Amino acid sequence: MPVITYSNVIGYRTDKFDGAKPTKYEDFFDLDKFPGKRSVASQANNGSTLEVALLADGVKPDELYPLDVDRALKKLDTIKSQLTYWETGEQSAQMLANGQAVMGTSWNGRVYTYAQEDAPVDIMWEQHFLTADYLVIPKDAPNVEAAMKLAAYMVDEKNSARISDFIAYGPPNVNAVDKVNKKTEPFLPTSHADTALALDDEWWAKNLNKVEEKFQSWRSA
Repeated sequence: MPVITYSNVIGYRTDKFDGAKPTKYEDFFDLDKFPGKRSVASQANNGSTLEVALLADGVKPDELYPLDVDRALKKLDTIKSQLTYWETGEQSAQMLANGQAVMGTSWNGRVYTYAQEDAPVDIMWEQHFLTADYLVIPKDAPNVEAAMKLAAYMVDEKNSARISDFIAYGPPNVNAVDKVNKKTEPFLPTSHADTALALDDEWWAKNLNKVEEKFQSWRSA
C-alpha cells in the first residue's frame, strides 16, 4: 500500500543561466544554453537517469519501456565530461545547493529542504517521474490485523495529508490532496500530477542487475 508519493525531478540553480530556466529534458543536455556540471545518481535505477536521457533523445513517454539502454548511454555520452555522481538522496540536493552542480536529478523533497534554507535551487516539474514508498505486510506475519489497522490509519485522508506538514511529499489518498499543508503544496508531486510520468517498476525488477552492470561499465570507461 503506498504511504507517500514523491518524484524523481530535475533540480537546478536559479542563480545561473542569466535567468533562463530549464523546462524540458533536452535542456539537461544543452551545455551551451545551460553550462555547468550535471549531477546524476551513481546507480542506474536511481533518479531516472536513463529515462531522462531517452526522453531528451526524442523517445515518446508511452514508448520508454523496454528501455533502450544503449541509446540512453549514447545520449549521456554527449555530456559525460560534465557529469558528477551522487550516492544518496541527501547528496543529490546538496550538490546543487553547494554549487558542485548547476542541474541534477534528485527527489523533490530533498530539493525543497534546501530551498527552504534559502539555497538558490528550484524544481523542473515537466515530465517528473511520480512514484511512491510502500507499506508491506509480510506473508504469514503474526500481527496482520494490527498491521492493517496501522496502515489504514496512516493512509486515512486526514493523516495522509499531514505528511506534508513535515516533508514535501504528497499523500497517496486522493481525498487528502486538497487538505495538504499550503506552505509545502507547491513542492508536492501531487500538485503537479498533470505533468507526471510513471516508472515501470516491473521492468526494472526484471532487468535491474544487467542494466546496472552495463551502467557501471559505462561509467568506468
